[in-house]
Amino acid sequence: MSDFATIDLADIQKLLDSYSVHAIVAEESPTLMEIAGIPYREDVYSNFLGFLLDTEQVHGFGPLFIRSLMKVYSCRCPDDWPLADLDPESVQATESVERETRTDSDKRIDIVIKCADFVVCIENKIWSGLHNDLDDYRKHCEKRGDGDRHRVVGIVLSPSHVTDPSLQNHRFVSVTYGDVVDEVRQRMGSYLGSHNTQYQYLLFDFLEQASRLARTNTMSDDQRRFLDFWRENEDKIDNIQSMRDELQQRVKKVTGAHAEQCGARLTEDQRQVFKMWNYRSNVAVFDIANRSDKKRPIFLDVEFHPLRIIHTLGGREREALASEIGRRCEIEFDNSSGRPSSRCDQSPLDESGREKAVETSVAILRVIADLRLAGN
Repeated sequence: MSDFATIDLADIQKLLDSYSVHAIVAEESPTLMEIAGIPYREDVYSNFLGFLLDTEQVHGFGPLFIRSLMKVYSCRCPDDWPLADLDPESVQATESVERETRTDSDKRIDIVIKCADFVVCIENKIWSGLHNDLDDYRKHCEKRGDGDRHRVVGIVLSPSHVTDPSLQNHRFVSVTYGDVVDEVRQRMGSYLGSHNTQYQYLLFDFLEQASRLARTNTMSDDQRRFLDFWRENEDKIDNIQSMRDELQQRVKKVTGAHAEQCGARLTEDQRQVFKMWNYRSNVAVFDIANRSDKKRPIFLDVEFHPLRIIHTLGGREREALASEIGRRCEIEFDNSSGRPSSRCDQSPLDESGREKAVETSVAILRVIADLRLAGN
C-alpha cells in the first residue's frame, strides 16, 4: 500500500498546473459492431465490404461503393500506372465479389472483385502490419483478367496510410478507411433513395464504425501532447494513480458497510421493504423487495466516489416520490438527468461524509418504506 507521505503534493500541483487538456471527446453511442463485441475483427470488416461492394446485392446501393473506391484509388495511383486515368463513373457493375480467394500457392486474398474491364485485389489490414505476398496476389488476379495482365487494381485498405516499399514494387496503392468513408458520404445521397431502410441503417452504422477505426489508429494533437507529458513525468503520474487506486479500494469497503449501517437505523418492518445489494462495487442499491408487486416499483442507488456521494432515485413515479421526500425531509433532488439525484460533495472516506451518507439514505428509505407499508 502506498502512503500519503510518499507523495509531494506541492510537486504534483505544479505538475498538474503545467498541463491542461484542450478538449474532452464526447461519449459516443455504440455501433452494431461494438454492441456485438467485434469492433476490431478484420474478417468482419471484409465481410461488410464484400457485401457493400457487390452491386448485385440486396442493399440496393448499386455501384456506390465500387465507384467510391475507384475514385480514391485513382487519386492515389501514380500517373504512369495502368488504370490511373480510369473514370469511376464508367464502372457500372461488379461481375463477382469473392472473399478469401485462394491463390495457387495456397495464400488467401481478402477480397477479389471482377469488373468488366479490370480486377480489384484488396488486402484489408486493421491492426497487423503488411507481411503479405503482394506479388503472388497480383499474379493470381492477372490470371482473372481475361488475358490483359496489366488491368489489376491493387489496394491495401487500412485505418492509416501504409508506407511499405512492397506496395510500389507490386503496384498496390495504400487507401485508408477515412478516404473511402469520405467519398461514400459525398456520393451516397443520389444512391440511397427511399427504399431498403434496413440496409441504409447498416450503411450508416458501418460508415460510423469505419470512421472510429480510423480515429482509433491515429492520435490527435492532444493525445500526442499527453504522451510526451506522460513520458516526461511517468513516475509522478504512476504515483498519483497508485494513490487513486488505493482510495477507490477504500471506497469499496465503505460501500459494502453502508447497507448494514442503514439497516440498523430502520425498523424491522421498514427493513423488510428492501432488498439490499451492491452494484459495480461502489454503488449500494436498495430495491423494493417484492419485485412481483408492480404497484409502485422504486429503487435507490447510493454511489460512492472518493470526492462525493450521490443518491439517485429510479423506477416509476420517481419525480413524484422525489417531491414527497423533499417535502418530508428537505432533501433537494436535481432532475436534469431524468433521474432525481442528490449530490453531497463530502468524501465518504471521512467520518462526517460516511455519516452524512447514512443519514440521507435512511431519511429517503424511511419515506419509501412508510409509503409502501401504508399501501400508497
